Amino acid sequence: MTDQTTLPATHSDPRRERRLIRPLVEGAVILGIFAAVGAACGWLWESRWTAPTGVAYQGKWYPDGTGADRMFDGTGSFVVIATLAGLFLGLICAWVFTTSEIVTVVAALAGGAVATWVMHAVGLHLAPADPAARAKDAADFTKIGGTLQTYGDSYRVAFPGGALLGPALVFLCFPARRRVHAADRPAS
Repeated sequence: MTDQTTLPATHSDPRRERRLIRPLVEGAVILGIFAAVGAACGWLWESRWTAPTGVAYQGKWYPDGTGADRMFDGTGSFVVIATLAGLFLGLICAWVFTTSEIVTVVAALAGGAVATWVMHAVGLHLAPADPAARAKDAADFTKIGGTLQTYGDSYRVAFPGGALLGPALVFLCFPARRRVHAADRPAS
């Protein structure tokens, strides 16, 4: 007869597996939510944007007076929409996904980066074609609308920045909430 205490356990602890799998699933769900909202924000960005106006002259596109004023509207509206969406999603994810604060914050940061890329790609895909290409074949003084574009790289931090601010507000303003959820978890 063998002593059962000396044999290695052949079964796994289901509670331990849930503790390992659940944060990974929550992180993947957060990434998926951010990607989907990023696509919706790209559509919103393009639909709310007003194209700068300009004219073709000798095969080149030149913005007119009002068009020059609207050249940076694409970047500004991107930053506003992305920051608000990131903040909102960060707040919601920090409130709903309570398994691991670290996983939530890391997934929100990565999700913000994914959402930025998706939002930018969708917005540019829906935007009109490049006016410089259209101006090459256009007659002089033909009115041509501009295209949606962003200037610089600062717009890339708007979604992740908002996404980090949301969990920070939840975790700092509601610390008692974290302690309650920690008490509900089974002891290791």
